[in-house]
Amino acid sequence: MTKTFTKEEIEKLIDPAHLTVVNKWLARGDGIAAYENQELGNPDLGHHKFVSFGSKAAQLEVETPPDLMPDIGAINWRYSLIGTYRGAALEPRPARDISVSFKKRRSGKLLWISVKTNSAIEASRLAAALVAERYPGKGYIEYGQTGWNDDPVAPSVPT
Repeated sequence: MTKTFTKEEIEKLIDPAHLTVVNKWLARGDGIAAYENQELGNPDLGHHKFVSFGSKAAQLEVETPPDLMPDIGAINWRYSLIGTYRGAALEPRPARDISVSFKKRRSGKLLWISVKTNSAIEASRLAAALVAERYPGKGYIEYGQTGWNDDPVAPSVPT
């Protein structure tokens, strides 16, 4: 049986940048089907995709979304249905404390930066901004993977 998400649960999964589109789906009475990449050998393990379902205007014109995500614009067989939501419009997550820690070598060169906030996407953006501010022109940032609890693994910074 597929999980039915609460408003709070689905708000934690969806990037706030996509709320405008998702709220259009909900306003017309569609639901949100949440899919997760569950292929253990895939580098995108744990990545989520969301599609609308329930009306002729939806991406999935069915009342109950399938267990595996259909190939909508990409091959999606890795993505399994983890839950659905139908209900009130979603709101941006409230800001919470942000923790930032830096690990340096004895020479003072930055090795590691760890940022924890509402989501891994926000943490990666913040880490990139912090490195760019403190170390302008120092090349690239290599983003880490995201854990199951949405805590980012810190990006490494070239020295």
